[in-house]
Amino acid sequence: MRRVLPVLVPMAFLFLSATPTQAQDRSGDVQQLDFLLGTWTFTYQGSPGTWECEWFGTTYVRCFAEVTGTSGNPIATVDVFAHNAVQGAFSWYRFLTNGVPEEATGRPRGDNWTFVFHEPHEGKRRASFLVETPNALTLRWENAGDEGVWEVQNEVVMTKAR
Repeated sequence: MRRVLPVLVPMAFLFLSATPTQAQDRSGDVQQLDFLLGTWTFTYQGSPGTWECEWFGTTYVRCFAEVTGTSGNPIATVDVFAHNAVQGAFSWYRFLTNGVPEEATGRPRGDNWTFVFHEPHEGKRRASFLVETPNALTLRWENAGDEGVWEVQNEVVMTKAR
């Protein structure tokens, strides 16, 4: 226990000091993630859902989503967005209750953001956030086959509740 305590105390301090409401210096590209912040409502496959996004420290936005799937089972996701200065792009890490983690890389073009997922075993897949207003966006999911033609698979209209 003596060996564990010196490690746990500093880790607990770091975790507690990186609260999402902390208004530290968010400068540069990471500020572009502000559009995600807030509680969003949406309908997915006929079921209402929520997606809550907040700052985690000064460099990440973390989001939690919950909705009921077509089978009646709840679906939950944890999404983490970050700026990757080395790549000059943004990263999206997505963890779903089905146990399959996902990773995507994207860039904004005006008010629209497109993320391409790194899943060679499932073909090409991308998601785009189409920002209509500060309180409304559409999340469009697309797949591309061997020909490379993108086809819309699903669109989810999201409204900021607060």
